[in-house]
Amino acid sequence: MPLPCILGSPTRVFKVFHSLELLEWGLRRMDAAAGDPASPAHRAAYRDGLIIALFAARGLRIGSMAALQLGTNLISCDNGWRLELAAADMKNERHLGYGLPDRLAPYIDRYVNEVRPAFGVGRRQGPVSVVEGGGPFTLLSIDRMIRRASRELTPEGFGSHTFRRSVGTIAPIASPDRPAAAAALLGVSQGVAERHYNLGQVALAAEQYHAALRKIRGD
Repeated sequence: MPLPCILGSPTRVFKVFHSLELLEWGLRRMDAAAGDPASPAHRAAYRDGLIIALFAARGLRIGSMAALQLGTNLISCDNGWRLELAAADMKNERHLGYGLPDRLAPYIDRYVNEVRPAFGVGRRQGPVSVVEGGGPFTLLSIDRMIRRASRELTPEGFGSHTFRRSVGTIAPIASPDRPAAAAALLGVSQGVAERHYNLGQVALAAEQYHAALRKIRGD
């Protein structure tokens, strides 16, 4: 279930989804689309599910997601896959690199080896996210896809920043002794991370409070 958090003004209320919930959503979409990659609908749905899973796993900015290049930013290693983002491509002008969850490895393998070539890409380089004919799946197209697909989770849908908000808020809850972890993962300043950290602690306290109330009521 999403955790409602108030960010900034009390008139602006955002749902903060658990990062794992968003990751599972992306994996489900890829599983549902794991038919014949010769089907344009199947391969587009698989690509969209992978984008969602990558957003959920690492909270990339949408500009970074749209700019990902196979072999340059998304890199195969002996123990799975990594993301490497050059300082010049980052908003804070700092290099960012990290491994991706093991659970994603077989999905990325299938995308790179079967699904992506079916779009008409004849080489293992160039944009990670592509459309028919091999052209890039643009930032605006990714944004529209996320806003449309996210209505599966909430009637109003949401944009890509929800994934960053999720990572920044849930990471401090998962690792309360490492408040700087969110800053490193998101590639943001410690000040920004601290604001997310505080929101995470508020969200956790609220959940604990409501759990205590349910226990008192005998729910």
